[in-house]
Amino acid sequence: MEFRLRAEPDCNLVEGVPLEHGTWVSFAMEVYWTTTNDGYYRIYRNGVLVEDISGIRTMIDSFDGDNCAMIRLGMGIYATWIDTGAGTVDYYLDDLAIFDVDDGVTIEQVLQWQGH
Repeated sequence: MEFRLRAEPDCNLVEGVPLEHGTWVSFAMEVYWTTTNDGYYRIYRNGVLVEDISGIRTMIDSFDGDNCAMIRLGMGIYATWIDTGAGTVDYYLDDLAIFDVDDGVTIEQVLQWQGH
């Protein structure tokens, strides 16, 4: 499992977050969106912090068509044309939710909502 976090000049790739076949896994991501260098991403797997990237920009100043200048949320299985892949892949997604701290929701409440 990997997470691509993009905001020039601090594009980040978090790789090697483990998944087990046949097991439900919950993820939560806490992000402080900012155009200054005090932003952060925190990724939780089954309620445990697995990645903490801080002191970075998480937003861009303008949209100029650069690859890192796109803001998007995507979840799924992605491959390139050269991937041979598996004959069959099972992928289930359940309970996708987005919360905002301005609405009074904390990461602790999100993790509790997930059952952790």
